Amino acid sequence: MLQAQDGSFYGTDGVGNMVHLSQSGNVIWSVPKDPSQIATADGGVIGASGVTYDNQGHAIGQTADPGGNGWFGNKLSATSSGVMSQADISNYGRLHASGFQ
Repeated sequence: MLQAQDGSFYGTDGVGNMVHLSQSGNVIWSVPKDPSQIATADGGVIGASGVTYDNQGHAIGQTADPGGNGWFGNKLSATSSGVMSQADISNYGRLHASGFQ
């Protein structure tokens, strides 16, 4: 669940559809088969496909890679099916941490 700038929420339902919910939990709009991944500063959201949506649910762009760093420092990226996967970048962390030992 992601919170938008206006206090509404973006989430994914049980079948993989993105849903935009009001503060009271009512569905404002939905997008089929594109789970929400990142809330944007302008009140929109980026789906797992990399498509950027405005706060009205209109597709307004495409990102090159909607992924980011996961909780444990792994690189997250979306597969063609919209599933997030992790690639181990632990060597990257060791390289940068080696100067602080």
